[in-house]
Amino acid sequence: MLLIVLLAVLAGSCKKDSSTSKTPNNDKDYYIKLKLNGVQKQYTFNATSLMPIPTVPTASTIYTCELTALLSATNTAWVTVGLTDGAKFATGKTYTEQLITINGTITIQGSFTYKDEDGVIYFASGTTANTSLKLNFTEVAADHLKGTFSGTMLKVGSSPLVYVPITEGEFFVGRSL
Repeated sequence: MLLIVLLAVLAGSCKKDSSTSKTPNNDKDYYIKLKLNGVQKQYTFNATSLMPIPTVPTASTIYTCELTALLSATNTAWVTVGLTDGAKFATGKTYTEQLITINGTITIQGSFTYKDEDGVIYFASGTTANTSLKLNFTEVAADHLKGTFSGTMLKVGSSPLVYVPITEGEFFVGRSL
């Protein structure tokens, strides 16, 4: 009986401290940040990546990676970078928005999409004229990815067309898969 009372007292004294709880994948202060047209932006909510690794890579394997982050849990502003390559992603290589051929298949190596707090979408891709993306990994680890990026994005729906520079892009994201 004493054991049951002791367990009840201990369980009752345990309390989750909501001030220290972290959002998914944010226990290491992950982020994607950039300057868009000279204005600093930083996205820290659920900053993560998806980089599936084939269990048995073959000569026809296409490697993919997506980096993504939200401004906050309640905000719809976000940033995402999608990459495709014929080899594992690594440091020492620059990934771009250009069209590439992987095992006879033509695909876009990289694309960048950004949605601001006002719902305006910006886009860069090999299929969009006058846009660019340059991305370099500085760390490719089992639990995270780190690197830099820059480029030029098109403001979607603008007339006349509006292009904005991305400078000082940097990411440190958790790695899923």
